[in-house]
Amino acid sequence: KANNVYKSDKLIRVSLQYDESDNTIHSIIITGDFFLHPEEVLERLEDNLVGTKLEKEPVMSVISTSLNSSKVFGFDPQSMTEAILGCLNK
Repeated sequence: KANNVYKSDKLIRVSLQYDESDNTIHSIIITGDFFLHPEEVLERLEDNLVGTKLEKEPVMSVISTSLNSSKVFGFDPQSMTEAILGCLNK
């Protein structure tokens, strides 16, 4: 289990469980003082990230696709990707 706190425009907290043998996400919880509309987008994002390889391109692609039709305040796909990948450096 790995955790990371990341500061972009707003605070992003990521709690992550991943498989070290193939670097894929088993479970992820994202919290912070950002806003998403509609709110269920965050749950969809977390679900979509499960099984994703912990590398910049695949993670950013899933984030961009998941947030496609929503309004996001406080982070962008780049900063969320950095917050998630930051768990690997702990």
